[in-house]
Amino acid sequence: MAEVQIFPLNFFLVFAAGMEVILLWLLLRQKDRSFHITTYIYLTILFLIETVAAIFLLNAVSPEMSLLASKIRLISQCFVLATLFNFSHLFKFSSTPPKLSISNIFPFIIAMLLSIAVLLNFVVDGVEKYYGIYLPNFSTYYYLMVLFFLTILYLTFFDLIKKY
Repeated sequence: MAEVQIFPLNFFLVFAAGMEVILLWLLLRQKDRSFHITTYIYLTILFLIETVAAIFLLNAVSPEMSLLASKIRLISQCFVLATLFNFSHLFKFSSTPPKLSISNIFPFIIAMLLSIAVLLNFVVDGVEKYYGIYLPNFSTYYYLMVLFFLTILYLTFFDLIKKY
């Protein structure tokens, strides 16, 4: 099999990671540490982790490194979606954090359960080399993650449509 040229993709991923570092630096320099700024910092860190894991996944020199990078990406994506849903669902123009309720915590509980499934190797079966890149093989439990992603995106979309 021929090797795949991934230089352009690496360039854009490194550029995106650099932009996320600059955004994180700007957010950390803010004098006002409201709930919203803290949430943006958390999201930026999660996006940075996901981008760096994608770089490691594409440039993995061993199957173990590729497996670790794919697990990190799946876990960070679960918490990014839960945070975005929580932020869109509970956003108010005030500096007080929302009160805890089951609807606030539920996406994080599901994200935590899916993350435990990823760590226990229920989602990723292993890796195979395709065109010089180690890519993960997903089990049937991966479709639970896809269902979670689509449900959160659906709920977020209709919540935003209802608000605006």
